[in-house]
Amino acid sequence: MYKTFRVKNFRCFKDLQINDLGRVNLIAGKNNTGKTALLEAMYLHSGNRNVKTLLRTEQITYYRSARESYPMPRDLEEDAPSIVSWSDIFFNMESDTCIELSADVCSQQLSLFDSEPSKLSIAEIPPDSQRFDDTLKEFRIDYPQSNEEFELLVFEPSSGRPTFALLVNGRVRTTRQTNIVMQSRFSYPREKTSSNVDSKRFSRMRVENDTSKLIEALKVFEDRLSALEFLNDGTEWRMYAEIGLPKPTSMASMGDGINRLVSLLLEMSDVPHGVIFIDEIENGIHYSVQKDVWDAISLFAREMDIQVFATTHSYEMIEAAHDAFKDDDPYEFRFHRLYRDATTGNIEARTYNEFSIDAAISRDREVRG
Repeated sequence: MYKTFRVKNFRCFKDLQINDLGRVNLIAGKNNTGKTALLEAMYLHSGNRNVKTLLRTEQITYYRSARESYPMPRDLEEDAPSIVSWSDIFFNMESDTCIELSADVCSQQLSLFDSEPSKLSIAEIPPDSQRFDDTLKEFRIDYPQSNEEFELLVFEPSSGRPTFALLVNGRVRTTRQTNIVMQSRFSYPREKTSSNVDSKRFSRMRVENDTSKLIEALKVFEDRLSALEFLNDGTEWRMYAEIGLPKPTSMASMGDGINRLVSLLLEMSDVPHGVIFIDEIENGIHYSVQKDVWDAISLFAREMDIQVFATTHSYEMIEAAHDAFKDDDPYEFRFHRLYRDATTGNIEARTYNEFSIDAAISRDREVRG
């Protein structure tokens, strides 16, 4: 698990250090303080070098701001503007600098790295440089044609082989993955998971005899729950629950909150002993059941040994998380508020532990923005 994380020259961050990370971390702050960007940076650091993550979060933002009256398409990459230059992901669009991501990790993960803290450098290679030619040869990339504009991004981790991402005429043409350092997953806001995907995840848990952990977590919502299964109604697979009634009850009839939670927990099941990044966790969850959601996430994260990073715009979500964790021993929740320093203009992080967040809430002090 991550203990600290530092990001330099990425998106809106000149140099951000965030400390005292817990098993479950909730990140808040005013608009344009980098909540999603922080998740992106950690996701890239964890070993998932697929830059299409950056495209998808950018395109989701586009659809919210420019086309709210239109439904979000399934294939965002085909329908929304993509990154037009790698400079877009560098601080102040200064692509001649180097993005640096580094972290301290728990002792269990130290064997995965050559050194501590682990580091990842991300650099754009200028097309008129010798290194550009050498990198194309190293990765066996065809040299650009005269009518094509190539932009090459190289990832250099402290452990393992370098990898690359290639942008051709403003579109990601190819990426080459490096070895995954930690299992991780990025959960996008407002993207509904298909029942087919959920059924595959559930089936894998069933084969591995892990569904009892899922059921135990969902009992926070429905204490009569004794079993779960996916059944095909002739058109698609749907989840049903045994809750003591004469026949199984469709989960679809049990409310949006528990269905959103089911999808989140099944996503978490993809990364046992890993990390999940959840952007805008409050989406689809009514304030009245937010504490129950955190209770379930807390239980499942411990059972599956998963570290959670989530962003929120909701003050109620912060209070609900603290209420869910405050009686636990140890207290494994941390709240991190991103803010822009009034003097320097740089984004910084303030971390609240059990005592500081309790004091802030009880005294009606501001913790959300």
